[in-house]
Parts: sequence; structure tokens; C-alpha cells
Amino acid sequence: MANFNNRLLQDETDNHEEYFEMMNSSLGNALTELYEPEHKVKGRDKELHQLDIQMARPLTPICLLLGLAGAGKTALVETWKKIQQEKGKKVVLLSLSLGAMSSDGVTMLQKRMEELMPKLKKYEDLLKKQDPRYEVVLFIDEVHMVVSIFGKGSKLGGDLLKTSLARSYVKVIAATTRAEYDAYIANDEPLARRFKNLSINEVSHSVTKEILYSWLETYSEQNKDIDETILDKIIKSNELYRPQFAEPAKSIDILESAVAISNVENRKIDLNIINRIFKEQFNVLLDFNANYKQVFSTVVKRVIGQPMALYTVDRAIKKFSFNLDTGSDRPKATMLFVGSSGVGKTEMAKAINEGIYGEVDNIQRYDMSEYSTADSEEHFRKKLGSDIRHNSSAIVLFDELEKAHKFIIQDLLSILDEGIVKYSEEGADGYPITHRISLRNTIIIGTSNAAAELFKDAHKYSRHRKTITQDNMNEFSEELKHEYSNMESDIYNALKKEKNFTPEFLGRFSNIIPFYALHESTLLEIAKNHIMKLIKLLNSQPEGYKVEIKKPVSWAWNHYDYVASDIAMYIVFELSNNQDSDFGGARAITRYIENTLYPDILEAILENPDKRRFLVSTNGKSSFENPDYNVGKGDIVVTPAS
Repeated sequence: MANFNNRLLQDETDNHEEYFEMMNSSLGNALTELYEPEHKVKGRDKELHQLDIQMARPLTPICLLLGLAGAGKTALVETWKKIQQEKGKKVVLLSLSLGAMSSDGVTMLQKRMEELMPKLKKYEDLLKKQDPRYEVVLFIDEVHMVVSIFGKGSKLGGDLLKTSLARSYVKVIAATTRAEYDAYIANDEPLARRFKNLSINEVSHSVTKEILYSWLETYSEQNKDIDETILDKIIKSNELYRPQFAEPAKSIDILESAVAISNVENRKIDLNIINRIFKEQFNVLLDFNANYKQVFSTVVKRVIGQPMALYTVDRAIKKFSFNLDTGSDRPKATMLFVGSSGVGKTEMAKAINEGIYGEVDNIQRYDMSEYSTADSEEHFRKKLGSDIRHNSSAIVLFDELEKAHKFIIQDLLSILDEGIVKYSEEGADGYPITHRISLRNTIIIGTSNAAAELFKDAHKYSRHRKTITQDNMNEFSEELKHEYSNMESDIYNALKKEKNFTPEFLGRFSNIIPFYALHESTLLEIAKNHIMKLIKLLNSQPEGYKVEIKKPVSWAWNHYDYVASDIAMYIVFELSNNQDSDFGGARAITRYIENTLYPDILEAILENPDKRRFLVSTNGKSSFENPDYNVGKGDIVVTPAS
């Protein structure tokens, strides 16, 4: 045993098997032999021929395979070995684990890297003594790790690799992705020159399908006659929603999960299983099929007094509900909501969310005023990409787009058109990693106040507004349609005046949806709903309060052609600014109810702890109650009752 240990330390033996064990032990057992695969890779004849040529170079048989993760670089190398064996050569293909080499610290790692190639050459020489047809080929997957393995900023790994490759001891095939090549190797020109690059592009749709059928024949006998539409669905869905990975690996990954479900649940693979995998593993809804009636009925309940917006959104909902654009690179819908503040733009987005996803808040909201500087561009892309990577079926809301920096708008041009956001982040070794995240399963909504002045004029001069009543506030009429047709080019031109809203940017939205200033009828309805919600909340308290307001009455006698409670009328016509185009909007109505009506009621309750019943009314001095009074005389009165 002592004799063996001495020989192990000195690597002195003429037995190639014994030498390999000693060599591998001294290298931290970092070498593993790759054997012939059961099947050859398909669709790679050109790449295999190029690799054969690279490996035939008399002085520098060094090849670097470049391609996306999953493109099949390792499978290509294994197939190349199989072909060499068929030609009568005896190829010993050794895969190097850099992690194992570094397991005993950096000092030992440096020593092992310096000794690696000479040891491999000696091993090849021993093999050739037995049979001249032998040749040793070293395969280094993720070769970029050599550069960073000694720590960020250290050139030692790259220098050692350059030295090792400068003399061709044995043939070398390395592999990495293009992004990692650019980050780690390309900037070191002497190192980059050592490699002869070979691009490994994604295989085609048809070749991927052949590979999947071949894979099933080997690993799932019961599913080998699978319907090709299922494989087409896998490949196409991966193309749309998993662009950061390459074929055929990403489709094999889905198929392997499908086979697992098939085996566990004793059923054949079908489209439902594929849909389920994408939903459970990647949060992608392939079977997205929003119920049009349900979505639109929810929208109508929540958004009132915007018939033009409802009409336009209705048409957009029909398009994405029927899911006809499954092959598009664009998101499922791209809509730009324009109009004054407080007219229902954000509420419309929330209503669409509720109609599709129920009570689940699936909105990813971005306040674009937070991205108003040039240096916020990178943060924006990273935030968007990271959010959608974890929730790829979100409704993406870009609020107040006009406040975003022009660099952000430029980013959105490609994001809206291609459905992809790209961003980089620092990896564990300090080098950048680039991500490509798909937004093709999202609904993108932008909001903007950019055309607010135009809508103020529309509010002032609209003939359609003169015909609006409490009964028809949501009805889309031919008159409104014609009025909007006349305004459409004006809206577009008003938006273009915004410095960042170029024609190219506006053209990226499939629908530009106008939100007019809210009519008094609408504001009264909003006020009524919020007042009743507050009363219901107060009356549900365990103390047993009973807060009451007066019943709605007609105010036509005083030229207010509305039926409403005095409190609703007071909120709209006394507290709100009725000189403004949108009367302060829905937000103002909510604010007055929360900051005026609610505190007045609470004050009466607290001042009368022995009372449980309270009557809420006005003081009778509002202008809508008496034409002799000016706005500002009215007030809220809360009276305890027995």
C-alpha cells in the first residue's frame, strides 16, 4: 500500500488505468468520462462537420461552442464522439468539473490548473502505446468560470487558461453562452484568440419536434404516439414565453414534466397537462380564455359615466377574450387610457383585473414619475423584468406615462412591440448576467393626463353632454361615436405635443381610449355609492349605530334635473369645484366623503355616547336647495335621534 501511495504522488506508472486514477485524484477527482449517447443529436450535421474540422487542426485543435443554455452543446460533443468511434477512432472524452478542482482552496487550484494539460498529455501517450487510435479530448463546460474562479478582478484564471491553451497538449472543446463569453472572455483578446468559436444556434421547430418524438421513444413508451399538436403547443409556448432558454432543452424539460404527470396519474399526455405545467412551474396561462361577458359586466359595474371608454374597452376585451392572437410576439393587449385626473382610468384597470382574476390583485403597477431621470432606466427594466419573471400573466399598469424619462419611453418601444424586456444583474461572482423576460402573456395598460386640456374643451362644448341623464350615462350613442370621430385626430395630436409621445410610441398601443370629464350625473352616482358604503360600514358596528340620510328626491324645481339625496347633492355641487371640467373628479368626491362627511358623523357619535340613532342632512342653505343662497352657505348637520 505504501508503494502505491508513493507511485500515486509521483504519477509514475505505465498502466493507463492506474495512471488515470492517480491523475484524477491529484486533480480533486475533477475528470469524468463522457460516454456515447443512445441517440445522435438531430439537425446538427453542419455543426458536427465544423467541429470535426476544428478538431483536425494540426497545431491548435481548440474549439469553443457558443450558444444559449439548452441549445445542446454537451449533446453535440457526445454525438461527435459517437461518430468518431464509428470511424474507428478511440476517443476518450473527459469532462472537467471546475468546482471539484477548486475544492481544496485557491493554492491547490492554481497547482492543478498548471498540471492539468501535461498530465492529460501523458495519459494520452500511455493510451497510444496500447493503441495508436486513442486520443484524449478535454471538454470544459461553462469555461467562463475559469476566468472568475479566483475572484472578481483576478486575472489569474484567464492567464492560466491562456498558458494551458498556448501549447496544444490534447484536443480541447469548451462551451459557454454568448452572454457569458462577452462578459468573461471577449474583453481578454489574447484569451479569446486561443479559441476557435463555433456557434450553436437553436434548432428549428420541425427538428425540435423530431427530437421530442425520439426522446419519448426512449423514456415513455405509452406516450410515443402523442398527437403532434401537443408537441407544437410545447414548442410554440416555449418560444413565446421562455425566450431566455434554447431548444431543444426547454421543450424536453416540459415533456419530462408531462411524462412524470402521466406516470404518476396514469393518464396519457394531453393539452391540459401542458397548460398545467406552464401554470404551475412558470405562472404562464396558456389556456387564457377570459369570459367576455363576465369581464365586461364587471367593468360596467365599476366604471360609470364613460360610454366612449366602455365602448372602446369592450372591443379590446373581445379581442383578448377570444385569444385569437396566440402566435403574436406582442402582449395580449396594449391600451393607453387618456384623460383628466380622477375620471376612472385606474378604476378601469382594476375592473378589468377583477373581471379576469376575481378577487386576486394581479396588477403590477408602476408610478412612472419614479422613473423620470436618465439614470432610472436600468432600474425600471430590472424591476419590470423581475416582477414579470415571477408573474408572467400580470396586468401591467404604467401610471402617468408622460412623467417617464425619454429613455424609458424608448425602452417601451421595443417592449410593447416585441413583448420582451432585457435587463442585467450582477451574478454571484460579480459579473453581469443578462435576462430576457417575456411579457407576451400580459395585458399592458398605460395611463396619461397628457390630453387633459383637450378634454376640458370637450367638456365645455360637447353637444353630447347636454343629453346625458342619470338613466343613460353609460349608453354609447351614435351621436357620441360621431363626436369622438371628430375628436380622434385632435386627441392624437394633443398626445404628440407631449415631448416623449412620438408617433412611433403611440403606434405601439393597439387602443388609445379616451376618458371624458365626468358628468354631474356620474358624480352623483359615485357620491351615492360611496355614501351608502360609509353608512353601511357605520351601521355594521357592534355598538348598534343606525345612521340615516334622507331619501332621494327630485331637484328639478330648482333647475337641477337630478334625483338624489341632499347629502349627495351637497358633496357634488357645494364641496366639489363645479367650475372645473371634471368637478374635481371621482377622487375628489371620495376625498370629501372621507374628510368631511365621515368626520362630521364621528364627531356627533363621540359627543353623544348615549345615542345610537343619528340623522344626517344638510342645513338647507345650499344653492341647490334655495336659489337665494350662494355656494358656500351649505353645511352638513348630524342630529342625534331617540
